[in-house]
Amino acid sequence: MNNPFWDFSLLAYQQESVSDLCMRLQDECGLDVNLLLYAAWQADCGVRLDRQHVLQIETLIAPWRERVVVPLRGLRQGLRDYPPAAGFRERIKGLELESEHRQQEIMCRFSEGRKYVVEAGNWLRQNLSQVGEETAIEGSEYEVMLDQLAAALGR
Repeated sequence: MNNPFWDFSLLAYQQESVSDLCMRLQDECGLDVNLLLYAAWQADCGVRLDRQHVLQIETLIAPWRERVVVPLRGLRQGLRDYPPAAGFRERIKGLELESEHRQQEIMCRFSEGRKYVVEAGNWLRQNLSQVGEETAIEGSEYEVMLDQLAAALGR
């Protein structure tokens, strides 16, 4: 499948500090890295996310993330300090990356199936905030990290 969202994500993730910030937002605030990247991609396309959009895509991807991505991540992380499993851990890492790719395929298809009003403006920070408001762990301090992520993405 041609997936412009995956292409965007690969380029964005290579930018300085983007991966570290995304991991912190995931680990400390419960935010989905793919959902953060989706918010950035949509902003890059001129789309301003609203609450309904975020809730719909979250509902769509949550089962895949919870049944496939998170268990693979947990297994890989659980083997981090177990040297005999290093090769096995790398294979799990590959499966985890493939599962993330498949999640992004679901998200890309969702995006392609929607009718959008493309609006002039820089929606990156607003889109990231919308994701945070709808999906962050209650009480988490994500706003400063979202500011840093927006800056790292060069917007």
